[in-house]
Amino acid sequence: MPITIKDVARTAGVSVGTVSNVLNGREAQYNAQTFQRVMQVVRDLDYHPNRHARSLVRRTAQVIGVSFAEQERSLSGNPYVADILDGMMQSASENGYNITLFTRLPSGEESRYLSQFLDRSIDGLCLIAPALRNPIPKDLLLTHLPFLVVGADYSDKSISWIDVDNEEGARIAMEYLIQRGHTRIAHLAGEKAQRSAQLRWNGYCSALEKHQLPNEPTYLHWCNYDQAEGYRYAKRLLQRSDRPTAIFAADDLIALGVLEAAQELGLRVPKDLSVIGFDDIPKAQYTHPPLTTIQQPMREIGVRAARWLIKQANTKRVEPLQLLIKPKLKERGSVSNLNAS
Repeated sequence: MPITIKDVARTAGVSVGTVSNVLNGREAQYNAQTFQRVMQVVRDLDYHPNRHARSLVRRTAQVIGVSFAEQERSLSGNPYVADILDGMMQSASENGYNITLFTRLPSGEESRYLSQFLDRSIDGLCLIAPALRNPIPKDLLLTHLPFLVVGADYSDKSISWIDVDNEEGARIAMEYLIQRGHTRIAHLAGEKAQRSAQLRWNGYCSALEKHQLPNEPTYLHWCNYDQAEGYRYAKRLLQRSDRPTAIFAADDLIALGVLEAAQELGLRVPKDLSVIGFDDIPKAQYTHPPLTTIQQPMREIGVRAARWLIKQANTKRVEPLQLLIKPKLKERGSVSNLNAS
């Protein structure tokens, strides 16, 4: 027999109206302790409201919300987020919608902010790159609000998401390096809590295993998708007596740090060191030399995300979307061919 809202109310020791207020974001009508208790019961009982029926009474606000989840860098310093947001704004403008931004969600306090998304001021929500531990996507399944995750994939088919095939992109990068004679390849990984970083690391490891190359643990550093950490760890790697001939950076910001460290140490790219990144941010084509990287269409992802959310708002139906986009190699001038030497 399906769990009802009355079951939730009875177990939580509150009224049906209080449960309804919690799941609809009427935060003025309950306190934080009540919110946490009701949400825990909802999770424990695996209660799922009739989202279609509830959506029939909603009126659109012509606004899509965007939350940057765990992204700690400023928007201006994060080309990945900026390009996605640019695509979303284009699609929103074309459809007569606006975009509203939510502040970053402090780690461990995400559920406390759920009510902000549910105050009926937005018609849908885009979560950009939430960490693996972030409970918000599963909590949002319990509400009326259409939402979509960008930058992470989920096995739960009821969660909608768009992402690039991170593992395949990493394999493409590694195959490109290995085919050009590189066997000592270091990996400066992204943020360990991010699904994308884990998948890119998986692709790195699987390529080494496929070609029976050593997977040297000291050739791996987690850099939090940060240029300064890319610089710091690259400098450490490049001062070793057994320094790598190539570095696969988990994103272009890390790769920029690698290029900076190499220049400071007097190493020439690509003659002394090959570097390959991931994302293809605008600055990648203007580095010296121009950066070879794995391209993902960030602006297109933003357009698709906003288009899907707007469709859900207009049709009053939530049709889950799982879209994995194939990455492409953008060959420039930062990788040498050792086989031609």
